[in-house]
Amino acid sequence: MGERQPAGPRSLKTSIFYAVLGTGVFNACRYAPIILMAKLAGDAATLGQYTYCMALISPIVLFFTMGARSALIADAAERTGSMTLAGSENLTAQAVFYACTEEPLIGEELYAAGAYLQAGAIHNASLMTQDIFRWLLIVAILAGAAARLVGVW
Repeated sequence: MGERQPAGPRSLKTSIFYAVLGTGVFNACRYAPIILMAKLAGDAATLGQYTYCMALISPIVLFFTMGARSALIADAAERTGSMTLAGSENLTAQAVFYACTEEPLIGEELYAAGAYLQAGAIHNASLMTQDIFRWLLIVAILAGAAARLVGVW
């Protein structure tokens, strides 16, 4: 088997095709979970609550990653005697929450917090949607690997 030669520059037509394809896949991934949750949850009010909550919470999650300062939050919750269910995408905050809270959420458990609290059908629908997309991604990766192995792609 010979080595692959580096490809030359792509044509404008090919570049536009990949840009449109990428935009389409991005938008499908952005809107498909909401559409699936609408189908699985049933009523529009629940979906509206989910969308409203995501609009309020997303900036907080994006701009106020607390890191080690999350120990202050966990300590305040411990002093008041409230149940502490905590999780973060930040590795330092995960370590703090693991040490300081009653119920730390590690890894993907963060996205299942609503289902842990039995907050409603929308959270169960969200978990089902995540599982569906996870399995679709696994199938796509395996199909791509098999196609590459056979030499089709």
